[in-house]
Amino acid sequence: MIEPWTPDSYPYRGVELKPQMLCELAERQFPPGAVLQRKWLIIEAPRIHVELGGKSSSVDPISQAKKARSTLLTGNWEEAGFGSIRRVGIPNSTEDGEITGTSFVESTTELSLNAEEWFGKGDETVYCYTFPSLVELATFKGDQRMPMKIGKTAFPSLDRVSLQCGVSNPENPVVPLAIRVENCALYERALHRVLTIWNRWIDDAPGSEWFKTSKTEILSIVQFLNNPPEGADVK
Repeated sequence: MIEPWTPDSYPYRGVELKPQMLCELAERQFPPGAVLQRKWLIIEAPRIHVELGGKSSSVDPISQAKKARSTLLTGNWEEAGFGSIRRVGIPNSTEDGEITGTSFVESTTELSLNAEEWFGKGDETVYCYTFPSLVELATFKGDQRMPMKIGKTAFPSLDRVSLQCGVSNPENPVVPLAIRVENCALYERALHRVLTIWNRWIDDAPGSEWFKTSKTEILSIVQFLNNPPEGADVK
């Protein structure tokens, strides 16, 4: 278990608050599965920093919170809707079932989900998932596109989708496509940006990773990313 900081052990005593410090405070305060609301980064984390001996920041706290939130989302955090983010992972547990510690690991249990199609090679994964009712509605309308969430995991499995949807949705997710890559963060970001340019982003969905798209569209973007122009110096 990571011990909480005390005024004597806090490494940022006398230091003005920075976004990275907000991230470190969040990692110590929130165990896997916990939801962090945006106002915690704006109000509570700066207060904790000062109480531990740090200096308050002269920078706009909302701006710092936005930067910290973006940084956390590049790691083991995910969108939880309405401005909140959730720390992904499974808490350590003792033999009697008591939850302990704040470290996290990806699930190594037998997968309950598999993609309809896997593409590519690599140790990380970019995935898209939707729900049976959304598939049924698109089929009824004759629409090839449907709402899909596009996310990432640093593991070659779909355990993260199971963790996201296992207890919070009335339906089991459907995973039309999963792409194995070497840098999931870059691929996810590229997919989000291209689909946003194509006006596929669903701006009123919970979280910012939902797009009205199709497996064919997503795969076409990935194939483009994997085939740079002739002569391009890509390592």
